[in-house]
Amino acid sequence: MRRAGCRPYATKREDSVEQPLNVGCYSGGRYGERPQWVEREGRRLAVTRINRQYRQEERLVFDVTLEDKQRLILYYYPHRDVWLGVSKDE
Repeated sequence: MRRAGCRPYATKREDSVEQPLNVGCYSGGRYGERPQWVEREGRRLAVTRINRQYRQEERLVFDVTLEDKQRLILYYYPHRDVWLGVSKDE
């Protein structure tokens, strides 16, 4: 498992802001295959369910549920090796 570092980057969206996150993920044939945990506010929370995953032009997208029942949309940008996330509960 490889830990992706955070880089200071955020993209403003209509109703939310993508936040840089530390994400630990399973990496079999390629890096970033499946997120296993997310670090938020100093706490490491396990990903208990991947509700949906797909690829967009420049990123991988994961709709996940964390152990505290929060839902996040995680974006992994392989060319920058950065993870961003948006809370789906807000």
